[in-house]
Parts: sequence; C-alpha cells; structure tokens
Amino acid sequence: VDGRSFTDLLEWTTLTYDLSVNWWTWTSERRSLGIDFPIPWYDASIMIVGKKDKDANKDKFDMLSIFDPFDLGVWLMIVLTMITSGLLYFFMEVMDPATDRSQLQFNPLSSIFLASFAFTGHFSFEPRTMPARL
Repeated sequence: VDGRSFTDLLEWTTLTYDLSVNWWTWTSERRSLGIDFPIPWYDASIMIVGKKDKDANKDKFDMLSIFDPFDLGVWLMIVLTMITSGLLYFFMEVMDPATDRSQLQFNPLSSIFLASFAFTGHFSFEPRTMPARL
C-alpha cells in the first residue's frame, strides 16, 4: 500500500483504531514499536526442511516429482479409496427402492469421477439418494 511495509501498516492501524484484527505475526520490530500481541495460537515460524540431493540436476524437470511426497503404497491406497467410494455411492443409489430411476446416473465411472473430485476437495459430490448420503 503506497510502498509501506506490513509493519508500517500495522503501526498506522493501531494508531488509527483501537484494535487491529488480521494475520499479524509477532516480530521483535513490531514489539519495539509498542504493539502488543495476544498469546499466539498459531506458530508461524514452522519451516519444511528436506535433505538436499547432491546428485540432483537443477536444470532437469521431472514431471513425476509430484508423486515424491508419498511412496507407491500410499498412492495406491488413495486411488483404491476413490474407486471404492465411487462404486459404493453408485451401488447404494441403484439398490435403494425409493430412488427415482430417472435421476440416477447409471454409469459407475461417473460416480468414481465425482467421488475422486470430492476426495481431493475440488467438488461437492452430493449423492441423490438417502442411503448414499451416509
């Protein structure tokens, strides 16, 4: 904001208003300005540290590096969970006698697709029948 730092903005806010509510982090510079902070409930000093590979080629791009956080067993369980969830949603909707058959999607692949989207948090999959809404 007009070339000011976040500390300058925080100082202006506390001089202008009685209280400033935001994601302000505690720093010694801000404490030296007389700004008081409550006891923190969130530690903003957490860092992720990893072992540096000495043989790594920095110019090489590996498209499969997105799978590095987990090993193969974990990835297989994630895929199995998404497939199983989609199939369970599909079969619960099909087996419910009170289901309006005209509103069902009779393709298990679409249920697996929607369940995988819901699993990753990118979509709200809401089954249409009461048993599948467990």
